[in-house]
Amino acid sequence: MKLLKCRVCSMPNGLMSFWDEVEEAAVYHVHLIIGDLNKRQENGRILIDEEKFSEIALVDVQREFKYHSFTDLAAIQFGSFRGTTDRDSGLSYYIVVEAEDRTGKIIAKSDRIKGIVKDIANAVNGLASGVYLWNGLNQNCLKT
Repeated sequence: MKLLKCRVCSMPNGLMSFWDEVEEAAVYHVHLIIGDLNKRQENGRILIDEEKFSEIALVDVQREFKYHSFTDLAAIQFGSFRGTTDRDSGLSYYIVVEAEDRTGKIIAKSDRIKGIVKDIANAVNGLASGVYLWNGLNQNCLKT
């Protein structure tokens, strides 16, 4: 199976992924996954388990398109979760893209790419009036 080159960029309360074209692809499957390290505090120590992954969305994208945006996502990677005082919650978003041919076979797949969602209510571009300024893709694109 070929490695599908993919990038994931932060956007206000969301993630955008885009990838290289696979000529034989009939459809692309875009998976949104949450990774959970089960980060918690016990007896004054922060404990972390092996990361577990849960798919929360699967979107089929027609072959003519080589991007997808997930919107209305919370900034889950920050905050105090499970009693920890650490700013890192142990939760992360990941995106995986697969290319499927006309016979239903997966012919290319990206690595699992971590994306960081920025909360526009607390971001530099956020304005108190609820109007937000956005200058397009930022420099926080992660790629394979």
